[in-house]
Order: sequence, then structure tokens, then C-alpha cells
Amino acid sequence: MKGWSDTLVGMADNDAEPAVRLTLTADDEGVRVLDRRRLSKRLPPSDLFAESGGNDASGSPPQRSGFWVEVRDRADRVRYRRVLADPLVPRIEVSNGDGTFTNQPAAGPVTFSVLVPDLADGEEVVLVRDTPTAASLRSVTTVGPRRATGELARLSLRTGEGR
Repeated sequence: MKGWSDTLVGMADNDAEPAVRLTLTADDEGVRVLDRRRLSKRLPPSDLFAESGGNDASGSPPQRSGFWVEVRDRADRVRYRRVLADPLVPRIEVSNGDGTFTNQPAAGPVTFSVLVPDLADGEEVVLVRDTPTAASLRSVTTVGPRRATGELARLSLRTGEGR
């Protein structure tokens, strides 16, 4: 199967685009920006969702589940969307003492980074989690906002903390 990184093979260095790397921390009080860096990177294309029936109140496509990051413009339109592994469900690899390892939930705050394009009309970075039911997350340890679904954080692409 061909992934997005395969499409980058053969791209010239001048194919890099303006980007922002946000280093974030999440705990029981929410998500905060630790660092915001402008750089030039080759980014994967935006993930597109088939919109059947429109978006719900949080802007999430109702037929999707998972975690994603969006760049939204001043009118709250999605300009870029990237599906990611949920960083707020942290797991660590623990030795069983017999040479094997097990993944177990990790406790405490998590630090993670997201890389998004620095779009001229981009205003905010939005972290979204959507699950079929709230019960989906009851069996896992999560960090950050105590919501199973919907918008988890809205952060300024350029400055400040967000709202």
C-alpha cells in the first residue's frame, strides 16, 4: 500500500512549504501550547472526509471516529485536516521480565507536537476527537479534557493560547 510518505519521494527541497510545529501539553486542566515554531517542511496532503449529511455542531463529520487536527480560517472553515493517532490516550511499553513487552496506559500529563501548514488564511488549530459513543473511551485512560467526543482544544496558529 502506498502511503503519503511515498508521494514525497523525488520531491525537490523547494517543495517544502511554510509550516508551524506546535508543541503541546495536556493534563486534566486542558491543552496548552509550550512552543510554536515556524519552519519549512514537506507536509502530507489534507485528509478529506466524505461529508454525508453535513457536519455536527463541533464541525466534526458525523460518520468518522478518531482523532484529528485541523487548521481553520476566520470563518471557521476547515482549511487543512490531518488524522493522527490520539496523543491523549498515552501508552507505554513495559517489560514483563521474560523478554516480552506489554503496552499499558500511562498516567500524568502528556507532551506531543503537531505539524500543520502555515496557511495565509489559517487562524486556529483545532484538536478534535470523535467516537461512536462516549462508552468507547471508558475502558482507556485519557489525558486532557474529559470529553470523549467533539472539539478538545482551539489554539491560535500564530500567538497566544487560544480559546
